[in-house]
Amino acid sequence: MERLERPGLSRHGGQIGDAAYFEVQVETAGTYELDVRYAGSSASGASRPMAVLVDGVAQGNLTFPSTGSGVAGWETWQHATLTLNLESGANLIRLQNLVGVGPISIV
Repeated sequence: MERLERPGLSRHGGQIGDAAYFEVQVETAGTYELDVRYAGSSASGASRPMAVLVDGVAQGNLTFPSTGSGVAGWETWQHATLTLNLESGANLIRLQNLVGVGPISIV
């Protein structure tokens, strides 16, 4: 599991269960939007689903469709978003692979 320092770049692993995590602090409990910038090359154009957990509780899934094939895919960035429920104080957010389809870069 890789810890992301904000702002940070993760060249995320491609195996089922590989994960990256980071901590966010919020003053007020409530809903917040997670916006993940990513790039991923795939000849098949397959989507790459990842589970999103906050303090170990599942909040939903994000999908990361291919951003192109070959080098162009790694140079083209897109965004994936998900609304999260956060508690006041520190929240540990984990992005975990649901399938093994190769690496992805996330910011």
